[in-house]
Amino acid sequence: MANKVIQKENKNQAKLEEKVIIDGLKWQNEIDLYRKFKTTLILEGNINDEVISQDNETGQFIKQNLDEYLDNYFNQVGYQNIFFFNLVDGFYNHIREEKKGDIAKKVNELVETNLNEQGIKVYPELRETKDQSEPVSKFHRASLNIRNLMVNQTEPVVIILKDASRYIVNHEELDEHEVYAYAQTALGVNQIIVVPEAKNPNHLSHILVIVSDKNNDIPPWFFINHPLVRVVSIPQPNMTLRKLFFEHFCEDLIKDFKDNSAQYGYAVSDLIAFQKRFIDLTGGFSIRELESLHTMMIRENIMLPSIQKAITKFKHGIKENPWEAQILFDKLDTLEEQIKKRIKGQDLVVKETVSVIQRAVLGLSGIQHSVNKSKPKGILFMAGPTGVGKTELAKAIAEAIFGDEDAMIRFDMSEYSQEHSDQRLLGAPPGYVGYSVGGQLTNSVKERPFSVLLFDEIEKADKSILDKFLQILEDGRMTDGKGETVYFSDTFIIFTSNLGTMDQSGGKDSIRVASTKYGDDGCNLKPSPEKDQKSKQYQDNILKNIKFYFENQLGRPELKNRIGQNFLIFNYISIEAGKTIYHKLMDKVIGMLKEEKKIILTFSPNAHEKLINLVVNEDTLTEGGRGIGNHIEKKFINALARFMNRVKKFKNTQLLIEDINDEGELLGH
Repeated sequence: MANKVIQKENKNQAKLEEKVIIDGLKWQNEIDLYRKFKTTLILEGNINDEVISQDNETGQFIKQNLDEYLDNYFNQVGYQNIFFFNLVDGFYNHIREEKKGDIAKKVNELVETNLNEQGIKVYPELRETKDQSEPVSKFHRASLNIRNLMVNQTEPVVIILKDASRYIVNHEELDEHEVYAYAQTALGVNQIIVVPEAKNPNHLSHILVIVSDKNNDIPPWFFINHPLVRVVSIPQPNMTLRKLFFEHFCEDLIKDFKDNSAQYGYAVSDLIAFQKRFIDLTGGFSIRELESLHTMMIRENIMLPSIQKAITKFKHGIKENPWEAQILFDKLDTLEEQIKKRIKGQDLVVKETVSVIQRAVLGLSGIQHSVNKSKPKGILFMAGPTGVGKTELAKAIAEAIFGDEDAMIRFDMSEYSQEHSDQRLLGAPPGYVGYSVGGQLTNSVKERPFSVLLFDEIEKADKSILDKFLQILEDGRMTDGKGETVYFSDTFIIFTSNLGTMDQSGGKDSIRVASTKYGDDGCNLKPSPEKDQKSKQYQDNILKNIKFYFENQLGRPELKNRIGQNFLIFNYISIEAGKTIYHKLMDKVIGMLKEEKKIILTFSPNAHEKLINLVVNEDTLTEGGRGIGNHIEKKFINALARFMNRVKKFKNTQLLIEDINDEGELLGH
């Protein structure tokens, strides 16, 4: 009989070793390896997900929850006593309870047999506490049985402690009972006894499995440098596993496409392309989320050709995607002219911006990479002096794409310059102040997933925040402090910076100031070789400063690589561009006076020329376009208020400005 059992075990083990080793299921192979010579396995990471595994008998891929997988695996290798434990149910095995009877009773029987038949010491149920009214946790009580089970010489056992992250109230400071419970469990790990061969023909050892969200939810002294303990991480499904899910668990979607491909306007061979889209678009999804997506597609009758629509609905709960709106496609031809109405003197920048927007709308962003669908729709890094139109261009982009400049969400990164500022932006982790509030960025994106995100003066942000952008720019998603996944795949991300255009003091590591103010701003009708050369020198200086910042000061060259070639260099405002901005702003002033005050304001040619020279000159242009507006207020609007008071004309009238005297006072009637 014993020989037959051994043969069965050898046969099962051979089948396990014959299984296909799949990238993404490495952790299952680790369990199979380390359970042979470790007494304790700590499973962490993606523990609440479903598990895809290969059936030992048929070789087919199956989906199970983690409890089912662990019970099935350990049963296949020969264990008959598999006990789960959590704080709510105590000892349980919902999978085998009907066959084996009450699990708690079986645990007690093993402990009592251990004492009565083997003469092995059974450890006392509970020590006396100083305060008898003090509650004792269920884990505190269970730890005694855990220790007894792991030294029993009757039958080999597997003990699986589920939800171990909940066993301790404060992971930074354990109370007396929590220390006692883990110490008792650790003694069981260290004193583990192998059941004699006569009662254990398969030569199985007792195994303790601890399932925790992360291993640092367990006291570090329990497992660090412990020769009998192994930490096994369960990762999120990678591309290989998502491909496996599609091939083996989306048969209905595959069959529908094959049967109706011609009706959809595709060939059957296009299935491979849609499989790749499915895999790319579901980056970061758990198996449970993949299953939910699949269920939603079937119930909502959304088939593979509309996978993008399905992903948008699944992520954001909406049917219509603004990026796919026909009105957006219709205005791509006129987009450059539309934006130029708002942005003056930066024609080259506008041209490059429109190219990026068109690329995003047409779904061409990042197609040169193997995985691209989960990245943000567009990424721009706007560099240049203050007041030249960077923020205004971001608003123009929001209006062009989403029809509303309020779709731009601005973050002043100077407010996130302190250490731990990332918690304000992305949310504090559990147990920390502000955890329930969430992060300012993640909350904004959850509320408005289709938006332009403007990170103003990015160089002022704390380095911890810049590290987070690596994941956002690469994967298009971020897990906030509450553990919720926030998707950035439908956002357009813009960074602005003044790098290299103003003094950045800091000794040998300081950033060099751009040495020229020349640039082709699109307003000079007579370009020259000299101007072209100075324009190139100016842009090269700015780009060198940006590279110096990312590589030397920040030490994050990979962040620059995530941005790619999407750097827009804004020029200083020229006299020509300044006058264009002046006319735009003055038209607003004149129009508002007419609309709100019913005042018709006109200028003599001489007065208008004097006002332009007062507002637009080399000194005022150093402050950029915003400076022009400030000087219109100082030089004209203040003087206009004094003039209106002097002539006692406040509404329903006409005003003619004939001249401006040396004191800046308006003359006229």
